[in-house]
Amino acid sequence: MYKVMIVDDEQLTRSFLKTMIPKLSPNWQVVGEASDGSEACALLAAGSYDLVITDIKMPIMDGIALCETIYLNFPHIVTVILSGYGEFEYAKKAIRYGVSNYLLKPIVNSELQAMLNEIATVLDQKESSNLEYLKLVQLSSRYKEDIGTNLLQAIVSQSHVQIKSLFPLLYQLDINLMDEEGVILVLQQSYAASLSKSTSVNAALTKLLIYQTALQALKGTHGKVFLDATGNTLVYLPLTQNDNLRKSVFQVHNSISSIFDQTLSVELNTYVGSVETDILQLSLSYENANNAILQAMFASKKTPVTFYLDSLSSTLIEQLHNLLATLMYALNSHDTVTTKLTTDNLLEFATNHLSSWATTHFTVYVLDYLCQNLSLDNVNTHEVINLSEGIELIETMMNKPLLDNQAENTLVSKVKDYILNHYDEPISLSLIADVLSVSPSYLSNLFHESVGQSYIKYLTDVRMKQASLLLLNDKSMTLEEITKKVGYISVKHFSYVFKKHFNMTTSEYKNG
Repeated sequence: MYKVMIVDDEQLTRSFLKTMIPKLSPNWQVVGEASDGSEACALLAAGSYDLVITDIKMPIMDGIALCETIYLNFPHIVTVILSGYGEFEYAKKAIRYGVSNYLLKPIVNSELQAMLNEIATVLDQKESSNLEYLKLVQLSSRYKEDIGTNLLQAIVSQSHVQIKSLFPLLYQLDINLMDEEGVILVLQQSYAASLSKSTSVNAALTKLLIYQTALQALKGTHGKVFLDATGNTLVYLPLTQNDNLRKSVFQVHNSISSIFDQTLSVELNTYVGSVETDILQLSLSYENANNAILQAMFASKKTPVTFYLDSLSSTLIEQLHNLLATLMYALNSHDTVTTKLTTDNLLEFATNHLSSWATTHFTVYVLDYLCQNLSLDNVNTHEVINLSEGIELIETMMNKPLLDNQAENTLVSKVKDYILNHYDEPISLSLIADVLSVSPSYLSNLFHESVGQSYIKYLTDVRMKQASLLLLNDKSMTLEEITKKVGYISVKHFSYVFKKHFNMTTSEYKNG
């Protein structure tokens, strides 16, 4: 049953409509009447209405002013005006205030009935749509946790299709994964234990037990637990500037490790990636957590928790990266001699500098690194235990010539164009690399060398510039609207990045 209010200074008209409306259309019930606009406003503030039928000319407050008030303060209410033939030009002014229909006096029953039925049909459809939407939201709300972890999994695996589909749900379901900062942890069984012949539990089962243990230990916390493509357990740990990174990480490690040790009596290692301020940059945190695994192999002693070193200042790690860079260049150039010499150098490097427990992992790391940076995704390196054989397998799959300088300049321009056209979307460098059919690592280095800043810094600068323009040029736009228009999920996170970028709050920037 829909509710209607009748507003007319003529008692006779009000009585007629009050009697006829329920007879002509049983969907409607007259629950309010007023003799002018001011009385109607008082009733609107105190009750609930679906339709207001109002006369045009009335004392104190006329129908045009009432329609404007309803339009501004009660936009869900449908308005219909009553007018005489001589008032029609005057009544047309009400169109600007969303008036849906009008009735000419004297009122014809058939016209009144048709109008009521038409409005009821529209309201029925709207109510049905609202109910369906509410059902969808309620259903989706049950899976908020799954949606959050699925998005994180898509980010670290760089699944751009999934990111595109899941990202909008963060707004619809009010899922906030990051207020200020976040970091990815990779959990693995100790390499010494995994290579030990006395270990009775196979690697696949051990990975599953690590995952289940992490879920149990972090239940009820803000941390998110999920798996990467290789079955390793990842933990996403949201942080604030007030959090102590080491303390927070060790709390997570100790809570998981204590349960895991009791289950298998096996040591658990935690590798900590870089702290990031953009949710989509967690793929970089994940990459650096894997780099921390590499760093641990060259450490003077084994520790259960290894933090990624931002500067990568270790001479051994720099030497390894130089060897890998040379090898990638040789593979891209189809230089078989340099490929063979560099492979031999890598084998010598491993013999001279790696602990025995790290040799197998070193082989897997090198082959994974090459496949990722050479955009090869169909080589199962984990089944290859001989470094030379693995590199020979990769060498046979290479057929891409190096890009010339002109193509490189074009690539940088295309990256800038893509950012400028998509900065309000969930974009990442790996997505752009996919679009341009090049390696993410190559594109990252090329962009940084050509532009003088990293991709994420350039993207943040573009987003902050647009945010500043919106703040200064559109005073009516809310902070929530600006947040979404520049590609951020939560107002709190956007405000944090804005203040860090401009060294002032959005309010200070807008008012000063």
